[in-house]
Amino acid sequence: MISLLYELICIWVICAGAVSAFMPLLGFGSAGIWHILFGVLVSATPAMLKKSGWMGKLVISGICVTLLLAGFFLSKVEAVHLFFMIHTEWISIFIISLISFVIGEIVVHLSVARFILLAASAGAVIISSAYGFSPEKLTVTAVLTYVLMTCIEEIQKRWQKSGYTEGRKHLVYVMLFVLLTMMPVFLLPAPDEPYDWALFKKIYRSVSESLQHLGRRLSSDGVYDPTNSMIGFSGRGDIRGNISHADDEVMVLIDLSSAIPGVRLGGRSFDSFSGKEWSDTDTSEAYDELLDTIAFYAAASGSAENPDDYYRRSSFKISYTGFSSPYLFAPVKSIIGNNGYESGTTYYGGDIRWNDPGKIPESYWVSYYRMNSANPAFGDLIESTSVPGEQEYNASLAELSLDDTSGLSYSDYLAHRDRIYEVYTDAPVISEELADYLEDLYEGTSSQHERMDRLCKALRKFVYTDSPGDLPEYVTDPGSMLDYFMLESGRGFCTYFATAFVLLARAEGLPARYVQGYLVETTGQRNVTVYTYMAHAWPEVYYDGIGWVAYEPTPGMGSFSYWRTAEENREFAQGISAGYPGMQEDEAEEAAGDMQDTPGEDPGPVIPVRAIVIPLFSGLCFIAVFFIIGNAISELSFRKKKINERYAILCRQDMYLLKLLGFCAMQGETLAEFSDRVSEDTPEETAAFIEDMSDYLYAGNEELAPSEKRASEYRDILLKRLRKESFLKFLGFYLGLRKTK
Repeated sequence: MISLLYELICIWVICAGAVSAFMPLLGFGSAGIWHILFGVLVSATPAMLKKSGWMGKLVISGICVTLLLAGFFLSKVEAVHLFFMIHTEWISIFIISLISFVIGEIVVHLSVARFILLAASAGAVIISSAYGFSPEKLTVTAVLTYVLMTCIEEIQKRWQKSGYTEGRKHLVYVMLFVLLTMMPVFLLPAPDEPYDWALFKKIYRSVSESLQHLGRRLSSDGVYDPTNSMIGFSGRGDIRGNISHADDEVMVLIDLSSAIPGVRLGGRSFDSFSGKEWSDTDTSEAYDELLDTIAFYAAASGSAENPDDYYRRSSFKISYTGFSSPYLFAPVKSIIGNNGYESGTTYYGGDIRWNDPGKIPESYWVSYYRMNSANPAFGDLIESTSVPGEQEYNASLAELSLDDTSGLSYSDYLAHRDRIYEVYTDAPVISEELADYLEDLYEGTSSQHERMDRLCKALRKFVYTDSPGDLPEYVTDPGSMLDYFMLESGRGFCTYFATAFVLLARAEGLPARYVQGYLVETTGQRNVTVYTYMAHAWPEVYYDGIGWVAYEPTPGMGSFSYWRTAEENREFAQGISAGYPGMQEDEAEEAAGDMQDTPGEDPGPVIPVRAIVIPLFSGLCFIAVFFIIGNAISELSFRKKKINERYAILCRQDMYLLKLLGFCAMQGETLAEFSDRVSEDTPEETAAFIEDMSDYLYAGNEELAPSEKRASEYRDILLKRLRKESFLKFLGFYLGLRKTK
């Protein structure tokens, strides 16, 4: 019993902590009392089943069979099925509880596992607290309880003392006091604001700034860029075998719109690929990003009936934190600075640079047009939009308050467009095998935009990995790189996917470029910190009129560029108000009125009788069948034993039956004295049975056949009397699958 309690205590503490910790992580919110109780029950069931005897195993197994069958039948009931579809947390708790049981069993039987779990759980709580992810109170309580349990066991194990030294029993006995000690931790309210560790933050900030200052002084241009050794934004465009991620703070995005789920900050673009490395050959100092933004605004505004369906203007502030780079970061279709063009920047080869790398500002504002590029309607806009006319372009230039800026005229835009087609269209040589693959992939498409969408979806089915290995030696040009990645490997990180997309877009005659920057998921937050691990690379394709459009072919990365058009919102609203399918308008209104006039009359889910009767009957049958089988096995085992073993078993059973009837041998009492004391209230066969047992115990009687027969007959007599006096005790003995040991 103590052993079972010890296992249950370990399993329950682990289960309570795991359920309370993982429920919020899985998106179900904080765990309630019923969630914890359900988890504790599920985790305890296999432990009790393992430790129980024949009868316990039968009853628990029968209950499990009943519940499984009931669940099967109830799952056919629509209301019950809908309940579990909505409340999927119960399935998650079931799985977490079973895993907790397995971990608990490992901890109980393997001492080193106890310390591993202790370090992992305590470390997780400390790290999550340090990074601002407040753990649940029950999780903290469970971890602290586990720490106390471990300390108690280790002290008990290493404490040199005499007398009581059983560590596990000691833990079971003191567990009530441990729980009482932990109760205030769980019940007392936690402060709204966590301890801010101000002193340690100041020390960290001072050391970090000193290192950054040293890094700037050691660099040739006074620039500090922690992503320079990573893929994503850096001065390098090579494809390496493996990458690593760090979590240094880079910048903070301030005053974002809550409607923006994410933002893509481009920093540097490349136009030429050698087979293993990207380079930038565009030396133009034209205002490429501004020209692209102006033309997009002119073309989209003139072509779209409702421009808000295709683009929305947003702005936010970027503030550097421990980061300095000669390149400026902004989304595509941006206008830098509070009032448009930022005079402190230089446009060079499609990128934006700061004029003086030694005087990079700590912050700047970005205003940009967020494109609804993931909406199919945007594809229609791409296909229907062409190069804007001079009148449309000049009107947009004035509307954006940029008409007094030199270098942004319509002729400058046309020269910019010509250079895009000249620099960013260097197509690779496509092999026959890859050409066949692309022919099958693009089958049924009627436009370049459709083919790019099809290509993007196909690449997102490839495998993302930080460790794809080095490129083979035979990869020496863009064509061989495409063959290796598209037809052989199908594995890589963002650079691989962006490179393949750019090259294949150029193969279709579209200008395309490779871009490095940061992919930042904001999840509607107003202020978001950007870390180095958010560094990313992606392709951008150029369409006449629309200009550069970003794609996301890397698996697992979001696009952040979808919202419903006004027409889709109207259709959605009409679908809600239209009533049930097949109803006429007046019928739908009448049905809606009936529903409003009779609230609370829903009879609720109708559970068929068979969903209760069949599982219950099946569970009872399961217990009965296995009881019969168990008794048959016991009887067969009993008969195969030697006669002295059989007689000893019968003697123990008879003495146990006498005990159930209230006749217990007293301490120090001989068998003869016991026989004399109980002879008046017991059958006359009692004296003969005890005399035979005395002869066997003290004289070693070898003629046991008559004694075995009398003991068996005496057992039947005692069973009949027990059944009359206490049916429950009789049933407990009878269902106990007569012990054969």
